Amino acid sequence: MGASDVLLRVLLRPGDHLVIPHDAYGGTFRLVDKVLAPWGIEYTPSRTKDQRRKATAMVKAGADLILGAHSHVVGAMESIDRVPVLYSMGNFIFDLTRFEQTLEGVIVVATFQGDRLLQLDLKPTVLIDLTQPNLLDPERDGRVVLQRVRKASKGLYP
Repeated sequence: MGASDVLLRVLLRPGDHLVIPHDAYGGTFRLVDKVLAPWGIEYTPSRTKDQRRKATAMVKAGADLILGAHSHVVGAMESIDRVPVLYSMGNFIFDLTRFEQTLEGVIVVATFQGDRLLQLDLKPTVLIDLTQPNLLDPERDGRVVLQRVRKASKGLYP
C-alpha cells in the first residue's frame, strides 16, 4: 500500500483519470477509489475553512473516506455526514526535516465490507534516517503522534 500511495501521489494530480483492472488488489483498488487530497498549509496540523469546504463537496460527490496529505505533519480528523476525513496523514518518507513532527505520520488501515467502511485504525509511524518508516506502539511512543491528531481535532467532534 505504501508503494501504491507514493506512486499515485507522484504520477497523478486532482482531476486525472486512472483505469485499473476489476481484479486489482483490494487495498490498491480502495486507495484509488477513495479520495487522496493534497491540501492544507504546510507544517500546520489544523484544517482550514477551504479544506472543510472541499471535504464537504467530496462527501456530497460520494466519497466514503477522505485521506489528506501535503502539510507534512499529522493533522485534524473529523466526520462529515458520517464520512471520516483525515486532513493530513503526515509523512511516510520525507527527506527535509524541519522539526520532529515532520518525521511522523500515520498509516490509515481501513476495513471494508463490500463498499461499506466498517472501521479505521491509525498506525503511528516515525521515520528513521530519513529513509526507513517504522511503526510505533500506539500505547507507547506512538501515543504522542495520536495525541497530535486528537489535539488538532479538538472542537471538530461534538
